[in-house]
Amino acid sequence: RERHDRFLSEAGGLLGTSLDVGRTLQALANVPVPYLADACIVDVVGADGAWQRQVSGSDVPEFQAALAAVGRETLSWDSPWRAIDAMRSRKVEMISAITDDWLEGHTESPAELARWKALRMRSALFVPLIARDHVLGSLTLLRRGADPNQQVSNGQTAAHVAAASNHSKTLSALVQGGANINL
Repeated sequence: RERHDRFLSEAGGLLGTSLDVGRTLQALANVPVPYLADACIVDVVGADGAWQRQVSGSDVPEFQAALAAVGRETLSWDSPWRAIDAMRSRKVEMISAITDDWLEGHTESPAELARWKALRMRSALFVPLIARDHVLGSLTLLRRGADPNQQVSNGQTAAHVAAASNHSKTLSALVQGGANINL
């Protein structure tokens, strides 16, 4: 309950501090982190049709660098990114298991795919931003997963342990999440 109250208080304080659109979007991107997500991306389209993107911050330097790279991208109505679907349908879209295959189907270039893979997302929630029946943009909440190829001191990965223990469902989930069984 205390965490919930702190989140609401912080959100109200941050969002009410500036009339500058860029600062407000940055504050909106930062509000859900770390309460609801590991990262947040805000995409809005102006009345002139120009897209603007703001990404949340992170205390993890390599994650912040990956977020900053994604933040330099902009959407278009033709983008295969799921935020566009949420905006068009005016409904929340949830992806509970983001795989490399899913990312390949929702990015437009190998470079964009590499930037999104660097985030190591586990799941995402795409929320349309609607005011007075007008779609303004979307809020993308991201949850990160552990690197399935991280090796412990003996060189084994979680996939090695799952295979050695005959946990086929766990091994299958790890492979689907990007584990390399050839390490």
